Amino acid sequence: MSHPDDDHTPLNYERLVDGAKNFHVALEVNNSSFVKEDKRLNCRENYRTMLALCEKFSVPIIVSSDAHDPSGVGEFTLAEKFLREINFDETLILNTAVDKLKNFIHF
Repeated sequence: MSHPDDDHTPLNYERLVDGAKNFHVALEVNNSSFVKEDKRLNCRENYRTMLALCEKFSVPIIVSSDAHDPSGVGEFTLAEKFLREINFDETLILNTAVDKLKNFIHF
C-alpha cells in the first residue's frame, strides 16, 4: 500500500492498519513524501499515527525511495531519519534483510 500519508486523501489509519494485518499487506514509508512535505498534507503526523498502530499490531512496513527521478532511486535518508526520530521498531521493517522480505512474501 503506497502513499498512506497525505491528507489530500484522508484515511482512517486504524482501519488501514487492521486491513493490512488481516490481508497480509505491508504498508509503505516513502522517502519522497519527506522530500515533498510542502505538497503533502500532514505527512509526518499521519506517518506517526500509522506507524504507532503498526507497532501496536505488529504490522510490517517497507521503506521506499519512490523516486520519480533517477537521481533519487535508492535514497532513503529522510525516511530513515524519521523512523529513528520516532524510535520505530526495526524488526517490522521488511526490507532490512532479504530473508525477512522473502519470508513475508512466502518466496
